[in-house]
Amino acid sequence: MPGLREKQRELTDQLIIDAFTELTVKNPDFTMQELADAAGVSLRTLYRYYPSREVLVEGLMRALTDRVRVVPTTLEAMLEEPGALRHNFRVFDEYSELMRAMVLSRLTGALDQDGYRNRTKALKAAISAELSDKHETIQQQVFGLTRLLMGSVAWMFLTEDDIGLTGDEAGAAVEWATRLIVDAARRSDGPLE
Repeated sequence: MPGLREKQRELTDQLIIDAFTELTVKNPDFTMQELADAAGVSLRTLYRYYPSREVLVEGLMRALTDRVRVVPTTLEAMLEEPGALRHNFRVFDEYSELMRAMVLSRLTGALDQDGYRNRTKALKAAISAELSDKHETIQQQVFGLTRLLMGSVAWMFLTEDDIGLTGDEAGAAVEWATRLIVDAARRSDGPLE
């Protein structure tokens, strides 16, 4: 059972995360002092938890990527395993405000997270194996489109008010679109034009 100090640390951390989310949605260019003020902690405390803005975003991404699945090792498994792609969109739904803040902050693309790299490598290997008899350009095109569809920006776009899908519905649409792209690539004699 966590002690008082550990509970205080968790509470302070949550205050910082909540303030980060709120500020990023309002103004992604906030200062660390503004973040400390919004969280109700001193600047010194904020820097003790997160020495820089980059470390803060990395910590938030690490927590999220721990919950996101690695893509199955074959493209067939990825498309046939029920909900393999939908799971990630459900995680994004669960942390929707934080995900929107992170997408809007434009910081997530600069991060070099192990989980992200591993999922990207697994997806690229699966597509290369599935389309090994196809031109390298078509493999890259399919990989790029699939990676784009599976990402947090696509989730955010599909779940916005004007489209209004749930994470599960958006994940199903991504699975469907991925199947169409892969099927088209299988039938293609050259790069998509």
